[in-house]
Order: sequence, then C-alpha cells, then structure tokens
Amino acid sequence: GYQNILEELEEYKIPPTFRVLIIEDDPFIADSLCRLFELCQKANLKAIVAPSSQKALEIFLEQEGEFHFLLLDSHLKDGTGAELMLKIMETAKATGFPVAPCISMSGDSEEKQRELYKDFPEMLGFLTKPFSLDKLLQIVQEKLINNRQIRNR
Repeated sequence: GYQNILEELEEYKIPPTFRVLIIEDDPFIADSLCRLFELCQKANLKAIVAPSSQKALEIFLEQEGEFHFLLLDSHLKDGTGAELMLKIMETAKATGFPVAPCISMSGDSEEKQRELYKDFPEMLGFLTKPFSLDKLLQIVQEKLINNRQIRNR
C-alpha cells in the first residue's frame, strides 16, 4: 500500500515549498496526483486542481503564475493542452507572470505529444496514460529538480 510507495519515494527530494497546478478533468486522476504529492511532501504542499482550461487560466491569474510546475492533461473538455499553453503564454506575456515548466499527461504516444507541444520550450516532460506514479516522480526529479528548472518561489 501507501507505506511501500512512501519507502520507494524517499529518493525523490521535492523542494520544501512545492506549488503545482494540476490541470486534469478526470477527478479520480486529479485526486490520485494530489495524494501522491502529499505523500512525497508531507507538508508545505500546495496542489491546486483545475478541471478545465478556463479554470486553469483563472487560477493562473489569481496565483500570478507562481507554480513550481504545471501538470497538464492534453485533452480537456474545453480544449487541447496546446491551446491552453498558448493562452497561458499570452497571459504571461501580457502580465509579466512567470510560466512554470510543464509536464504533459495524455493517452497519446510520447512522439505525438512532443509534436503537439513542439512550439513550447516550457513543456519538459511527457507521460502517456496510464502512467506509473514512479514515472511521474522520475520526470519531476530528472527534468525539473536536477536541471534546476524548479526555481525557489
């Protein structure tokens, strides 16, 4: 159960204050991701779930873009992940808010996701659903933390 997962995740050292925006319209997946970060972090975690592109933009504005990274479902009920990324980039440019690194989650292959997000250097990781929690944490560790993509916020 969760105790085994906790033991396996000890190697992933998530920053002390950790803010993630989870953009996912499936409540089960969103809840599972929140629980995972709570297990890894134990404290000082701020995971916010946006169930739609529209809500994600509202939260981005409310929080002034201050996230360590975004976890983005590529196929939302009100648009694609690429459309949302474009809106976030335009909003960031207009407001001066930072754009955090992103990880894509999709039923599409990694190659298809890379093609979809080829114009967005902020998209650093790609997960094909269903993915293991370990794979997600591996991407967070390798792409974001080790490469210093996560800034202290």
